[in-house]
Amino acid sequence: MGIVLISGILLINNMISSYNFKHNPLSKQILNKLKQKEYEIIQNIKNVYHINIKIPVNISNKMSNRLYGLCTLDENGKINIYLNKKMFQESQDYMINDVLPHEYAHALMFAFGKTTNVNGGHTKAWQNICKNIGGIRCERFVDSNDILISKRKIF
Repeated sequence: MGIVLISGILLINNMISSYNFKHNPLSKQILNKLKQKEYEIIQNIKNVYHINIKIPVNISNKMSNRLYGLCTLDENGKINIYLNKKMFQESQDYMINDVLPHEYAHALMFAFGKTTNVNGGHTKAWQNICKNIGGIRCERFVDSNDILISKRKIF
């Protein structure tokens, strides 16, 4: 009986936590970590490429559950980075330390006029940029025990 009661309490707690995460903005702690990593990336861009660039980073809860992040280039040349809010609940460190530099590398490729569909935009040049700006795991998709990303549906 005690195990059932404890399990029920844990289940209810998990449901409340998921509901709160879904219906509220990211915490100030997560946003501060994200801003700090973005600052580091921008400093690396300045040091390595000698350009001053700031790309808008948008947190979206409308993205597909299989998509961690996305960088877009519109017809007017405006570049935007989108991060999937739902994935921050799965792993905020992965989103900040891996996905953000990954998407910033795509943004720089766009800024340098190097748009390509080869390997989904994950060329050797993209990989070098990703590493140069502080990305640690700069592979096309996540490895090992991580989830494979599908970029078919944006929203």
